[in-house]
Amino acid sequence: MRVRYSDIDTENKKLPPVYGYLSSPLVPLEVSLEKIIPLIDNLQRYIKTAKTHCHSSNHLTKEESAALYLYTMEWGDESFYRVLNKALRDENRAALKPWFPYLKLLDTALNKLPSQKLSLWRGVDGNVSKNFEQGQLLSWWSVNSCSSSVNIIKNFLGTDSTLFMIEAVNGKSISLYACYTTENEFILMPGTKLEVMSSALDYSGGLHIVHLREIEGDDESMSVPVSPLKLSQTTSCGLSSIVMKKKGILPDGGSYEGDTVNDIPNGRGVCVWPTGTHYTGEWKDGKKHHRGTYTYTNGDRYAGEYKGGKIHGRGICTYANGDRYDGEWQDDKKHRRGIYTYANGNRYDGEWQDGKKCGRGIYTYPNGDRYEGEYKDGKRHGQGIETCANGNRYDVKYNKGELISEKRLSA
Repeated sequence: MRVRYSDIDTENKKLPPVYGYLSSPLVPLEVSLEKIIPLIDNLQRYIKTAKTHCHSSNHLTKEESAALYLYTMEWGDESFYRVLNKALRDENRAALKPWFPYLKLLDTALNKLPSQKLSLWRGVDGNVSKNFEQGQLLSWWSVNSCSSSVNIIKNFLGTDSTLFMIEAVNGKSISLYACYTTENEFILMPGTKLEVMSSALDYSGGLHIVHLREIEGDDESMSVPVSPLKLSQTTSCGLSSIVMKKKGILPDGGSYEGDTVNDIPNGRGVCVWPTGTHYTGEWKDGKKHHRGTYTYTNGDRYAGEYKGGKIHGRGICTYANGDRYDGEWQDDKKHRRGIYTYANGNRYDGEWQDGKKCGRGIYTYPNGDRYEGEYKDGKRHGQGIETCANGNRYDVKYNKGELISEKRLSA
């Protein structure tokens, strides 16, 4: 069981900030843990394992990658992250000083990774939702492991459990560097400030969901509790309607909280479905409308325009496998023009119809090869020009994705 996703202080103890570790010198992993090695059995061996198996990249040094890998390793009650987080939650801040060099290395690694705004999930067994009240402000002083996939978290929890859905603004994706690379793992750093956005949503079967939002800085406006009910008066065509902040269950089972007119979602609102899918954005007549962000159970994420409950207009979909589409949509499908970038570096820039490549488009490869021509039903179909990385150019013709003629063009 990956308990780092459940390593949460549910008592919400208020602790003083941690000062000083950013002034520590940047040193190799083993040096950063010299004072910790005597405290954890076989830590030196685990450090060696981390340095041997960590995943290299152009973004992080070997030592930084190993620091992340070591943090994600699981070996029971004395797992490295458990001892680290216990120290981070200790009221005696002076006891943290031996950890400063490692915290400096970890902070350096994470600051090289881009911050992402997305919905993240954590969870614990049992119902602890009573400890989290609407408007409450929290500070999480541990290193906080989360996943962008709610199913990953649910797999590690029992039937009676509490899920935390976090609207993060500084999520750091570490999947490439973690010991377990398929868990869509993100980290929120020690000192992350959060606001409880609503009372817990309780589902049959023992599942409870607490909605949190990451807040940045010391903006005093963030410390004002959210009112459980707000009323505003709007007038249209001489008729008065009341826009109310409400929470309730939609016909499709989703738990909605936000603006309503006549008990129907209208305006800004958040909805979480039992499957873990999540939408934050604008609504009209009970349907997603105008702009919003939808996070799917598998980790896919769409941010853009809606019309009548369907994806329609401009939007960006980021897929869990690393693919990305930026372009136009119609009735939940890619339509007209858009750019699809694959995780392997391939890229299509062109026309779409009913979710498939159709019309004129340009397909490029990381090695410099390129095809510019016609598509139909998602396949190359018709005339086109292929340009190789070495400069050779060919006049080609395809039929349903199959090359049927090829003629080399003069330079």
